[in-house]
Amino acid sequence: MAAIEVRGLTKLFGKTPAIRDVTLEVHDGEFLVLLGPSGCGKTTLLRCIAGLEHVDRGSILIGGRDVTDLAPRARDIAMVFQSYAVFPHMTVAGNIGFGLRMHRRPPAEIEMDEPLSNLDALLRLQARADLKRLHKEVKRTTVYVTHDQVEAMSMGDRIALMRDGQIEQMGAPMHIYDNPASQFVGGFIGSPPMNFLRGRLREGAFAGDGFSVPLAKARAGLDGRDMLLGVRAEHIAIGSEGVPATVLVVEPLGSHTLVTALVGRTPVKVQAPIDSTVRPDEIVHLRFNEPTLRWMDASSGSAVES
Repeated sequence: MAAIEVRGLTKLFGKTPAIRDVTLEVHDGEFLVLLGPSGCGKTTLLRCIAGLEHVDRGSILIGGRDVTDLAPRARDIAMVFQSYAVFPHMTVAGNIGFGLRMHRRPPAEIEMDEPLSNLDALLRLQARADLKRLHKEVKRTTVYVTHDQVEAMSMGDRIALMRDGQIEQMGAPMHIYDNPASQFVGGFIGSPPMNFLRGRLREGAFAGDGFSVPLAKARAGLDGRDMLLGVRAEHIAIGSEGVPATVLVVEPLGSHTLVTALVGRTPVKVQAPIDSTVRPDEIVHLRFNEPTLRWMDASSGSAVES
């Protein structure tokens, strides 16, 4: 087992930066998930760590040893690709076990399961649980790449959420979920994603186009400023009082009902009890759990302390 350090890493394809000055540390025995949309640089970062891409600037250390310029075979790591048919003439098992066979490892050690990318939903769910259990048993330092935020939340000790070749936020899954560093993070993590309302804080309320959310706590220094209010679906309740909203869609999901309602001109997702009786076109009132509200600057999308 060994820690992995990435220091000021930059990777260019021509003049286009795929990775821009990324610094991170994967702790010894940790399961770190690189999460982000397609094209954000997460796979390129993984390939740089594995030695499959030349680094333009920065350094990579594994177990305290600088491996930046070492060939992949000299780094003593293993990598499973998203497309497991790297060698089309081999079976799935042949592809995954190739590196171990080159190191003349015992047959029992070479036997592995396939990666998750091409599994159907039920098998993917099972494989996810098996992979998490396996990591708990062997405690190998692991970097896992995915665009699936559910996978990242359920499997990672920590998540590094990437955007445009940089790390937008890094931390424990629930910390990122509860305290997104930006509108991008809040909108990417969570199913459904965090709701955002645009408006201004004035005289004990947050008001926007066609709505006003009353607030018990003053936000020092934010009055009159264009802001985004972020709130999760489970932190909004339907009641007899609160912010008026028009129900657009009602989706019974077994464990709960997902209600989409129009607040002013903004659709908002609300997690309601499964026995909720609301119907489309009905006028309801929404109560926001004030301590869970998150505030972002409307122009930059960055979180603001309040």
